[in-house]
Amino acid sequence: MQVNPFENPVVSVVADAESLRKANSIQAEVYANANNGDYVLGFSDKMVIYRRETGEIIYQGESPGVLLNKNQQALRDSVVNAAVSAGLISQNTDANPQMSVVTDPTVLQKQDPEFYAKAKAGDIIAIFAEQQLILLVRTSAGQATIVERGVYNTQISRN
Repeated sequence: MQVNPFENPVVSVVADAESLRKANSIQAEVYANANNGDYVLGFSDKMVIYRRETGEIIYQGESPGVLLNKNQQALRDSVVNAAVSAGLISQNTDANPQMSVVTDPTVLQKQDPEFYAKAKAGDIIAIFAEQQLILLVRTSAGQATIVERGVYNTQISRN
């Protein structure tokens, strides 16, 4: 694995591998075969998990932060592509939607029962502020499907 020779890695020891795996899907991927007591060498963009007893490298690859950024970028691209395919935004638009994950659809359904009627936990709310567009999006196998769309605007008033 190529690393920056001028970067000193952060060295730590895995204290609770099971908790790391349970944290989220990216951690589960990175720490899949890690055991308590394994050494972690963390670089700014890469990571190595080493088992001293056997001299074995358990994981070498991108750090959880880099994997998270890649996943977020892929999700953003999928949402933008769905909006372009639906004719809601232009292909040439440099769209960068603000996105959030639906955790409790019932809360949203109380705020706007019509727009969020089909919302499910895990759906994405994507706001294209420049285009005044809000989308409720469901993802599956890397593909985004628009569940609902609407006009988004804000008004700021001074008291």
